[in-house]
Amino acid sequence: MANNIPPLLRPAQERLRQQVDGTVKRFHQQNDASEKLIGEQQKVAAPLGAQPRIPSAQRKALGLAKVPSGQRKALGAARPSGQRKALDQQNKTAEEGIKRGFDALLKQTEGEGRLPTAEEIQALTGGTGATPYINQIKPADRPPQYQGAMYCGPTVMAMIARARGFAPELTDAQLIERFAKTGGTTADGTSGNGLIAIGQELGMNARPSAGADLRFIDGELAQGRAVVAQGDYWALPPHADPGQDSGHFILVQGRDPAGNYRVNDPMTDKVAVITADTLRNYIQSAQGGGFSVSFG
Repeated sequence: MANNIPPLLRPAQERLRQQVDGTVKRFHQQNDASEKLIGEQQKVAAPLGAQPRIPSAQRKALGLAKVPSGQRKALGAARPSGQRKALDQQNKTAEEGIKRGFDALLKQTEGEGRLPTAEEIQALTGGTGATPYINQIKPADRPPQYQGAMYCGPTVMAMIARARGFAPELTDAQLIERFAKTGGTTADGTSGNGLIAIGQELGMNARPSAGADLRFIDGELAQGRAVVAQGDYWALPPHADPGQDSGHFILVQGRDPAGNYRVNDPMTDKVAVITADTLRNYIQSAQGGGFSVSFG
């Protein structure tokens, strides 16, 4: 099929290619982080069935009841190697599906002389939670005068926008600065209402929730909605520092089979997967108790 894309649209077409490659790369990075965290959690909470065996006489003297083998297995849960293997296979399938789907879509739209629509791109990652990563300090194609220290809010919204194929003609830096204006970002950052205004520009409805309500977050993720969580930057590893506090936004994309959360922290791509306790503490540590906003 011939490439009938007009020359003026070809930079945007290439940007879409890079976006999808970045989405798959980030998704793979989160998969690796999930496997590592699952292993760490299994070491901390060793299965009951793997504990040293206590002789029956000693057990009786200590007043310990015998635990049936079936119950020991249930308490021990799945072996970490099996859990990681299942997770790896699940995400490899998703990664391959995203790439194959995008290649087919791009080939089709090239022949039709147009770019993929937001709905067509969103359909490729629906249900996977896969979203491209954008750094608020060093977004792609930033101009020399770009300053992103307070752009965590516009940046997480730019990640959501890219996952929907929004404004492919804009660079990441241009998109962030556009959203900063829409959301009224100042030296103090972006408000929750500012995020909602950006969501409206994207044609998305917002649902806010005060505090660290993980049940709300889980319910919204289950519906395929993106969730932005506001918390304390200094309560999130690897930059945790109990002596400081600063409001910050991260994107919560989904959960892995072990119940950990896949996230994008616009300040660093090193934060990929965090535990439920870490997410709860991050939100609760913000001044005012933090909040979450879902978009869909």
